[in-house]
Amino acid sequence: MEQKCIIHFLPAKAGDCFLLENERKACILIDCGYRSTYQNELKPLLERLAKDGCRISLMIITHIDEDHLEGAIALLEDNRYSDNPQIIPIDNIWFNGVLAVCSQSEKILSHVKEKLESSEAAKYNEVFGQVLRQLKGESGPISARESESFEVLCKKYKYNINQGFDCGLVERGIEQLFQGFRVKVLSPDRSLLEHFESYIHSELVCCFGRNYSLIQKNKFYGFLEKLLIVLGKDVKGASLGQFICSSIPNIDDWIGTSTMAAMNTVNRVSIVVEIEYAGYKMLFMGDSESQDWISNASKHYNLVKLSHHGTTKPNFELLSNVKCDKVLISTNGSRNNHPEEELLANVIVAGIPEIYFNYDIDKKDDITLLQERYNFKAIFGSREIVLK
Repeated sequence: MEQKCIIHFLPAKAGDCFLLENERKACILIDCGYRSTYQNELKPLLERLAKDGCRISLMIITHIDEDHLEGAIALLEDNRYSDNPQIIPIDNIWFNGVLAVCSQSEKILSHVKEKLESSEAAKYNEVFGQVLRQLKGESGPISARESESFEVLCKKYKYNINQGFDCGLVERGIEQLFQGFRVKVLSPDRSLLEHFESYIHSELVCCFGRNYSLIQKNKFYGFLEKLLIVLGKDVKGASLGQFICSSIPNIDDWIGTSTMAAMNTVNRVSIVVEIEYAGYKMLFMGDSESQDWISNASKHYNLVKLSHHGTTKPNFELLSNVKCDKVLISTNGSRNNHPEEELLANVIVAGIPEIYFNYDIDKKDDITLLQERYNFKAIFGSREIVLK
């Protein structure tokens, strides 16, 4: 049987959702976008794959962010128990969530108590309400059901999450085989995870005071997950404007237009994986900073999912040090000027032969005009990429 890998590049608005499928009927699912991504795109694909006898050998949620995580929560709510899946079998899940991080933190665990005082409970409910009001879903306010933690759902429905890892966390150095897929974790390392732990502690101090109290209940972990999503929301900067020209654009004008903003703590703790199959090497970056792990990366990849929907800064070290045959940019362009013009210029100048977009972005016409001059091919609205 011919070996091949199909990369399903799903439209996820401003988010990420990828599924890798091989001829053995094994799949790796990386992020699930929003709830609408799951309902409109991912669920129909999973139902078709399941009908063909496929299963999810590994599901990776790279980090805590609504545009990666919401669809995963919706999937588990529909799929229910792992031993009797309603959509598709899921064998393993990787996710560095608040429950896993907090359960390893002596600093945070020292604040755990059996029951909150009435004043503490009132403060907690007040802050939780504020968080949910800021975190409106696509169809209105977040419900109590939707605020349930992804990790709590994994345990409720008995999924294997971070099985066999030291301290129960996914970190650099892990390498495993899944039905022919070799998956190697490049990031986060221990120092990034410890920084994430300190960040959670500092935000709890900010919300509840230095002597804050915690209870180890499912609702609280749901609150923490949503709090981190609110805190990690991108701050929309000033508009960079649009380059308007009837002739071929000059990409020199795109250089220097990025604010070069660094990724926040939640994004930097993204799980970054190198996946090999049938001689092909792929890289999925989540929303990470490539400078955090570039020394552990390979020098050449057949396919790379660029970080953070086409933001310049987190991809700079990658594009400066690694040869890529194909890059994927996941965004509909609705948030934060994604993809940034400077990132597009850097990709083109790097001599990458093929650039894939899952939407017809605003810069489509300009990019199309540049193809012949810079000898690359741009593919817009791509849904499947086949490596064989």
